[in-house]
Amino acid sequence: IVALEGDKEAGRLERARLDDGGALECDALFFNLGTVPASNLHELLGCRLDPECGLVWVDEDQQTSVPGVYAAGDLTPRSQLAVVAAAEGAMAAIHVHKSLIPESQRV
Repeated sequence: IVALEGDKEAGRLERARLDDGGALECDALFFNLGTVPASNLHELLGCRLDPECGLVWVDEDQQTSVPGVYAAGDLTPRSQLAVVAAAEGAMAAIHVHKSLIPESQRV
């Protein structure tokens, strides 16, 4: 993307101009500058990486390939948005809590 075009007065985005001269019609634009993990703990623990993006693979409960190890946010392959990271963190916390309840006491 080399330029954004639209109606400045109305604050409306209409298209993104591409470096090949083409344009992409759009109403909104979301972007991610990329992230680099601040730690290599996931590597030290042996967490499997997602082959498509190189981030830490997690299941639907946010658990990594290492039992009892959970990950959320920018370290995982899903959308890199703060609201998604917060939801993933909440999901991971719920499942960590559930995993700490002895089988005999689970409802």
